[in-house]
Order: sequence, then C-alpha cells, then structure tokens
Amino acid sequence: MNRLIFRTAITALVLFVLFCMPSIASADGITWTLGGVTFGDWTTDSGATIGTGGSASGSFVFDPLAFPVPLYSNISVSTTPWATLATPTIYTSLTPLANSNSTGLGLQTPPCSDPSCVDLTNISFLFLVFDDPLTNAGGTIPISLVPGDSMEFICLDAGCGTFDARSVTGGEVSGVAVATPEPAASLLLGIGLLALLIATTTRKVVSV
Repeated sequence: MNRLIFRTAITALVLFVLFCMPSIASADGITWTLGGVTFGDWTTDSGATIGTGGSASGSFVFDPLAFPVPLYSNISVSTTPWATLATPTIYTSLTPLANSNSTGLGLQTPPCSDPSCVDLTNISFLFLVFDDPLTNAGGTIPISLVPGDSMEFICLDAGCGTFDARSVTGGEVSGVAVATPEPAASLLLGIGLLALLIATTTRKVVSV
C-alpha cells in the first residue's frame, strides 16, 4: 500500500510538471499591416486648403482576447511629410485622449500619458476607424472613409484650437489568422505514459 501511495504521488507530481510546460504555439494577437492608405487635401481649422496627398504605412499587433481590455502593441506606423512637417511622422504609441479598441485606434506623437498631455502644441494624431472589428481570424478590413472617422492632424496651439488636418481617402489593414494553439508533443506523450502507469498499478492492487 505504501508503494502504491508513493507511485501515486510521483505520478501526480510529474503530471503537474507536464501541464506547466508551455505549448510551442501561442496566441498573443496578430500583426495587422496597413495597405494603400492615402490622404486627401490638407486643410486648416478654417477650412483653407494648403496642400494635398500623402500616405501612411506600417503595422501593429492587436490582441482582442487580452484581459481586461483588448491590447495594441508593437505599433510602428509612419505618415509622409505634410503641412508644417518636413519629415515623416512616426507613431509608436496610443493616445490616451481616445479609446482604442477592435473598431479603431488613435495614435499620437510625441507620446505622453494622461494627464500630462496639457499642452498639445505640435502634437500629431492619427485616427483609423475600421469598417469591421479586428479579430484573430485575420483577413482584410477596409478603413472607414466616413468624414471625420479616419484622419491625421497636428495641433498648432496648447488647446488644439488651431490645427491642420487631412482625411484618409483610401486603404485597408490586413492580418494573417493565428493558428489555434496545440498541446506540446511531450505533454501528450507524458499523459499517455502516466495513464498506462496508473492502469498497471491499479490492476496490481486489484489482483492482490
């Protein structure tokens, strides 16, 4: 009986260790890549046109299953020079001034955290709204072209009362579906061997 108890304890310990082993595959969201994103006219807050055109490119990772809220990470998006900006604008951070979720995201540069974003002078924002929610199923999703949805703008004063803006006139985001994680081969093999050991031990006890 003592031998049986010992074997049972060892079996439980080994099984616990096997279950703690990470699977080779994991699902932490997928990478979405911008494609064909273009801009239209550049306008001032008074509506005057000061230029036209431009594009955005780059990618980000989105995990709709992250807890407690969906998670954006590895953001690397750039837009071509425009208005008062002589060099491309690089976005790597979400803006705390908007709620980014599966249907859209808001980026800003230089990055800052609320409530330190008091003076918005020379801060650029990029907002992208998606026609359908982003999911781990991937696919190609158009960017919304509804006026006021998807746009880039730069604030020219502390309260952003004066600004230059340009709306997105086309584009999409594309992502490749994440494979469903599968149990590691060592875990499956270990479970099989342990089941065999338990069955053998049980038969011996019954026969006694």
